[in-house]
Amino acid sequence: MEMINKMRKDLIGERVLSALLLLGGAVVTGCTDNNYDLSDIDMTVGVGNGELSIPTSSTTTIKLSEVLDLEEDGDVKEDADGTYRFYKKGDAVNPTKTRINNITVKKASSESYDFVLDLSHYSSLSAKRASSRASVNFSDEMVVGSFVYNGNMPSEVVELNKAEVNSEMSLNLSFDNNISKLLNQITELTITLPTYMDFVVSESTAKYTKIDNKLVFNNLSTSESQKVIVAIKSLTFGSKEDLTGSLNANDGKVDMLGKVSMGIKINEDVNVTTGIDPSKCTVGCGISFVNDIQLTNVTGRFSPVISLDNLGHTTITGLPDFLNEDGVKVDIENPQIMLTLTSDMTVNGLIAGVINYKREGESGSIILNENINVKSAEQSNVAVTKVCICRKKASRGQSR
Repeated sequence: MEMINKMRKDLIGERVLSALLLLGGAVVTGCTDNNYDLSDIDMTVGVGNGELSIPTSSTTTIKLSEVLDLEEDGDVKEDADGTYRFYKKGDAVNPTKTRINNITVKKASSESYDFVLDLSHYSSLSAKRASSRASVNFSDEMVVGSFVYNGNMPSEVVELNKAEVNSEMSLNLSFDNNISKLLNQITELTITLPTYMDFVVSESTAKYTKIDNKLVFNNLSTSESQKVIVAIKSLTFGSKEDLTGSLNANDGKVDMLGKVSMGIKINEDVNVTTGIDPSKCTVGCGISFVNDIQLTNVTGRFSPVISLDNLGHTTITGLPDFLNEDGVKVDIENPQIMLTLTSDMTVNGLIAGVINYKREGESGSIILNENINVKSAEQSNVAVTKVCICRKKASRGQSR
């Protein structure tokens, strides 16, 4: 019984071996027989239900790059670490330049007045004396000119601190017959301009000394008129109103009020003469104001609107076939917006922004969670700041 079983097993083994030999022969024969065409075997890579199926029975390791058949200039590329990523560079965006319109303040009103001195008291003293001269000790100051300028600020201007200007003011000093016959000279004459003005004297027919916002003329002759031209270089905003005026920029308006004062000190002898009225000794101060003052380089706070309405567009091409199959949904993992900001301002800038988007018919907005620091430019140079706005922040050591 045991032998029969063994024989049966041997017989079965021989039959199986014969069958395998026959099958093996069929396979070998099939590879060379034209009646068998193996070229129609389906080698299509299928994507569905989140699975990647490759029709092969081989247990050999197959790299994904061999299956994807990536195009050299395609949009799917393999990183150095073996990760496959989709890269697509959009069109370049036209440069956006931020400009703020010029600020011009226009003259609303201006007046100039004469300085009238009453020296009759000193003249009467000299008449009572045997001598024809009497000593005068006189000192006074008064406003001889005033002006008002108004202007509008662009909406981008939040605050003004200082502004460079290129403007002039001329003063024409004259002495009437009464004072020129009574006095040979004025011991000291001063002209005080608004404290918010930074100015230089571009022309003067008389010697002077500049002390802050005051011009001092010593021993000024009364025999001839004098002319002074003042070049205004800059204006400082925000100071409190004083005796010389005020300059403010608030609520989109620029308001400039200015006063010009003249001070006269006399420590001279009065000449006794006839045909004059010593109570009306007049020093004229004809002040000529320019009609408009244009602010050029300004320092302050600004809030310009930078509109990037069109960030360009891109067409996705060069995708592998399996990414074009029905049911495949491709999403952008970490889109990036690259900005190059140039600035010729010598102060640091700070930009905060909101990105508005529309996707599949739905609109939304994203507030940037970090402010953008804009580098300041050195004198006569331009600073370049490169910014990457992206969904995911790169880990330490990686570029964004």
